[in-house]
Amino acid sequence: MPISVPTLLELRQVIETAVTFATKLSNYFHQTLTAPHTYWTLAIVAAVLALELTVCGWQRSSLKKILSPSDSARHDLAWFVITMTGIGALALWPVSKALVYLHVVWKPAVFSPSAWLGFESLLFDYAVFMVIMDFIEFAIHATVHKVPFLWTFHKTHHSAQEFNVLTSARFHTLDVASAVLIVGVLVLLIGRSPAEVALLWGARTFIGYLSHSNLRTEFGWLGRWVFVSPNAHRVHHSSAREHYDSNFGTIFIVWDRLFGTYRRADPNSYQIGLAEPQHNAGSFVTHFLQPIRETFGRLRGTRGGR
Repeated sequence: MPISVPTLLELRQVIETAVTFATKLSNYFHQTLTAPHTYWTLAIVAAVLALELTVCGWQRSSLKKILSPSDSARHDLAWFVITMTGIGALALWPVSKALVYLHVVWKPAVFSPSAWLGFESLLFDYAVFMVIMDFIEFAIHATVHKVPFLWTFHKTHHSAQEFNVLTSARFHTLDVASAVLIVGVLVLLIGRSPAEVALLWGARTFIGYLSHSNLRTEFGWLGRWVFVSPNAHRVHHSSAREHYDSNFGTIFIVWDRLFGTYRRADPNSYQIGLAEPQHNAGSFVTHFLQPIRETFGRLRGTRGGR
């Protein structure tokens, strides 16, 4: 049967649309992989891996766990690749683009506490913003643990049964959405450019990877009263019931001190992870889809607990 001319034209349009989409997708991945924040993140990961290897030795190092991965470490590595290549961020691309557009169009007044106090210091302004940002993250993190729907996605992170540096990237795409929205809105409110805020995000990234390392340290009184230490965050991942819903801070542990959620324990006295080992069984696709299936199950009247 002869093909009509309109059909050929339609086929050409479909092919051109597909080629355009593929080109844009290729450009997106190229921009992500060559972006400064990608190199900075890789440098941070390399620095923490080197520090951990020097202090802990090969047997306890993340590098050993990554090169001969367990099921848990295999999923950590997959999530890290998803994060670094920008695959996970694809779903959030419209949101991030909208926030950047609003920043350009709205042009909010620059957030400068130092100017309000009669002097100008970019370092002081960054420090104040970091404290505000961390408190908001603390509040959201605590909420995520309390709200069943949000916990369904966040427990992807807590399903790790052992720590390695890459566990820091083990977050479900829909769990990361809240962080993207929060940081984006804060960028709008403070009037700083995304590039300037990226410097702050770098400090947060370093502490995030450090706190998921196998460095069994508390940093002395600084780690007990000011900053989140690897020991404190390990307790946050503990499977022991007495440690549930504790140590929510990302950078500062002081919030947990103030709100009574601080817990301290010998890192050798408990295991980390969930009571649901199936989170590390099977393929990455199964792991990715599991919270989505649980969400639909919850809507049908079933419940998934910790």
